[in-house]
Amino acid sequence: MRLSVFACCFYCMAYIACAGCISAQGTDVPEHIVSGEQADSYLKAAAHAVSLYTGKMEPGYTIRLLNHPYLDTDDYRTGLLSFEGILYPDVPMRLNLHQEELVVLSPDRRFSVVVPRDRLDYAQIDSLFIVYGKPDIKGGDRLPEGYYVRMHHQKYQVWKHELKLLNSDVKGLSVANSFERRVRYYVYKDEVIYPVNSEKSLLDLFLLKKKDLKRLMKQQGLNFKKNPDRAIVCVTDYCETLDR
Repeated sequence: MRLSVFACCFYCMAYIACAGCISAQGTDVPEHIVSGEQADSYLKAAAHAVSLYTGKMEPGYTIRLLNHPYLDTDDYRTGLLSFEGILYPDVPMRLNLHQEELVVLSPDRRFSVVVPRDRLDYAQIDSLFIVYGKPDIKGGDRLPEGYYVRMHHQKYQVWKHELKLLNSDVKGLSVANSFERRVRYYVYKDEVIYPVNSEKSLLDLFLLKKKDLKRLMKQQGLNFKKNPDRAIVCVTDYCETLDR
């Protein structure tokens, strides 16, 4: 379902509220539009703001679920979104890992709209940098296509490719529907991308620091099986401090 009717209704809202996207292009927003050139620039920016919300609506789920299909929370979180080269600040969004769609919430908070993958440059929520396709790094072309989340970005980069698969557990007359996480982690080190799927594979990347890292994991209570996100980020961050 396309939101063409909604887009027409939203045009006036975008005309008023698109100051953020105009500013992102380096154009000041005038207090009073006094020239045709200024008006034309303003209207073009408003049209771009509308185009962000003209994708298909996010499909809903007709079954009862025990958990959610989103990245880390089913709540919308405000972040920065780059769409067709234009930056949109303060956009409420969430990443659906089952349908593999980035979803934004319309300004009137009534519609969940899917962002077209081929028009998305990137999104950033807190410290998480999200792209679709493959990470733009040496050797990244060998990775499977999908949504990637960059969790750490300094000397070493940590990337996560996550999917959530829908499972149904039938017991008698009851059915329990839930999402199962399938996660692959990658660490970019010395211009090489390494898959990391265990504590051993993580520590093997930093053999000369292995004793220090085991001590760190014990002191910080890091457990790769229980919380791989925290373990990988803490280890790579600590290695960077040792390299200084």
